[in-house]
Amino acid sequence: MTTFNLNKPSSLSQEQFIHTFGGVYEHSPWIAETLYKEGIDTSFDHKDKLINAMREVVENAGKDAGILIMRAHPELGTNPQTFKKLTQNSQNEQSSAGLNTLEDTQLQNIKQQNQTYKNKFGFPFIIAVTGLSLQDILNAYNKRINNHPDDEYTIAINQVHKIAQIRIHAIS
Repeated sequence: MTTFNLNKPSSLSQEQFIHTFGGVYEHSPWIAETLYKEGIDTSFDHKDKLINAMREVVENAGKDAGILIMRAHPELGTNPQTFKKLTQNSQNEQSSAGLNTLEDTQLQNIKQQNQTYKNKFGFPFIIAVTGLSLQDILNAYNKRINNHPDDEYTIAINQVHKIAQIRIHAIS
């Protein structure tokens, strides 16, 4: 098996780059593929440059693509059977916030809130849960559910970018 240096994205083949960074945006490897095809150099070996470049790919793709990216994210707080089907990144992130060990009443509350949010905005409630408690998440939900759809799109896509940033920083 060939080894490669994850700290030097510029040294990766297209396949390696997509394998490594394709999951940074949930179920959206096209972002890493687009960036690679646009050309990467040694400046992308600095994580902040890579983060900004991937963000730019998403922003340049437009709002419809942003909504598709958001729809690729799982709902927060799922039952154990569904939890096992999440990507490893999502499992780790939701576990860090205790969303994998919710009591039945908490799980039902989150499911109801997820559905209300999704019905209003057309995509799941997205928040970078790393470092947050269940109460932090519920407070954010209660604040954001009353937002105008345009404002909420901006907040949600920025949360998607924050998740990607956290994931890139975790790759080493």
